[in-house]
Amino acid sequence: MDRSVVERVVIDHLPHLSRQLGLGSWELSVSYDPGLGRGDDSDNTTRGECSRLVDYQSAHIVLNPDAFDSEADVLRTLRHELYHVVLAPIDLYSSAVEQLDSNGPIGDVLGRVLTHSLERCVAALERMYDGLTRYDLPAIG
Repeated sequence: MDRSVVERVVIDHLPHLSRQLGLGSWELSVSYDPGLGRGDDSDNTTRGECSRLVDYQSAHIVLNPDAFDSEADVLRTLRHELYHVVLAPIDLYSSAVEQLDSNGPIGDVLGRVLTHSLERCVAALERMYDGLTRYDLPAIG
């Protein structure tokens, strides 16, 4: 998808989505990288990534414009990355584990559990959003 189309979707929807998700106090930035997630497996291109600094309520989202087929795909990925921002307080846990046992087996196991748990929570938020929008329920707040 053309980068300018992806940028337009983000510009048009990020302010509203961040308010809906209670992220108004967060500083959110977005950049675009067509090479995002391209490693040895070219069939598994990453659509987006999100890094967070929870103490500063700051997050940066990187989107791969080449990975999208439609504006709906861009919106789904943008929401997915914003859900990671919603769950950012859990990052405190992961940073504590890294400090306690960053190179040991406990850190490896807990890191794997954390990644899986966060992705399942994000998937639950996606299902919740889909359910709310499917039935045209009024926005809260």
